[in-house]
Amino acid sequence: MERPRLLIVDDDPRIGRLIGRVARRLGFAAEILMDDEQVQPVCQEEWPTVVVVDMVLGHRNGGDVIRTLAEDRSRPMPVLVLISGADAERMATARALAQDLGIPVSASLPKPLDVGILTRELRRAVEAAGHPDVQVA
Repeated sequence: MERPRLLIVDDDPRIGRLIGRVARRLGFAAEILMDDEQVQPVCQEEWPTVVVVDMVLGHRNGGDVIRTLAEDRSRPMPVLVLISGADAERMATARALAQDLGIPVSASLPKPLDVGILTRELRRAVEAAGHPDVQVA
């Protein structure tokens, strides 16, 4: 059975590793990227099922990641899980951008992350991706 592929885009290595550990425990194949400029080449190699994206990435923002994912219309859009320590308005703006570009968002999670909630939302995200051959523990 195919393992769901999770792409984590967060400039905080501790957060990336935490999400990666949780995801691997659930059965995801997880890859951590530290900035948005790596998203396009990595996605060209292997398209993700779910993308966890931080809305604040150093000098850029998660909206750039959302726009990059939307460029490839030849594949099914991954399901997004948005995370941020920023305000709710930024999260709402990112959710609206994703919706306008046709990318589903399954959750918006505040930092610091709650591992139990993250676990639940990763399960929901892979279900929302609609891949019947993909399952998580």
